[in-house]
Amino acid sequence: MNNSVLVRARRAAAAALILGLVPLAARADDPPPTFIAVGPLYYSSSSYINKSGQTEASSCTFEKRGESFYLQQQLSPSDQFRVYTEYDDDSCGAASTRGLYDVQLDYLKGVSGKGHQDRFQVDVGLIVPPGYSIAANPRIGLGRTGAEAGGLYNGTFKAGSTYGYVIASLVVRGYTGYPAPQLLSNVTAGFNLTHQLLAYESYYGTTHIGAGGTLTDIGLNPSINSEYDSYTLSENVAYAFTPHTTLNLTYQSQLGGWNTGIGSTLQAGVWFRF
Repeated sequence: MNNSVLVRARRAAAAALILGLVPLAARADDPPPTFIAVGPLYYSSSSYINKSGQTEASSCTFEKRGESFYLQQQLSPSDQFRVYTEYDDDSCGAASTRGLYDVQLDYLKGVSGKGHQDRFQVDVGLIVPPGYSIAANPRIGLGRTGAEAGGLYNGTFKAGSTYGYVIASLVVRGYTGYPAPQLLSNVTAGFNLTHQLLAYESYYGTTHIGAGGTLTDIGLNPSINSEYDSYTLSENVAYAFTPHTTLNLTYQSQLGGWNTGIGSTLQAGVWFRF
């Protein structure tokens, strides 16, 4: 899995973190003014898909152990602000690097009619590296400033007394220098199995657009490439202990890709809504 996918699964949640946009198990039609998600994640990759589309073994097993933080603030009925980052401990064999990952800032503006102002949203974002060394091996991230813009759809439905939802987004992201510009896609669908238990499935796609500039030393992190494609699927469950506190569990696996690592992610999070 690439770091951009992790950011969305985390920002979206990180994996699960885009779901900060989505109501929790108790009410699917009433998102909270403030939503916070924190928790650990673990990613492991021991093989990769090369530029010929063939699977090869990596020289060592890359592992990422991190603590993620996500905040979403409702500014008005049609405006939202999101912040995501994480602290990572990356290793491959005997080599290891620790530090704060990129900070991602997003602003979403609802463009739907009155009464459903967040049904369709315009999303603009900024990716800011906090200053980690790009000479480190393995590298924590790309170390490049980026920006993105796109659209997002939030839909909810009700079957009897039970709620469900669908989220779909399409975003174009560009960086300074490298990697290549990207088309980011996401579809998430969920259903409240009970008043407290939510199950949802998420697809994340990253497709490169054009050339990726120059990245002379890729190093040991399989998610750091000048151009790549990555497609993942995650299974998620969330259990609301109270109207304000929810436990979320996510398993994310690689469906396919090009010039990228093959791995899987386990993530746990505690969601707070105020």
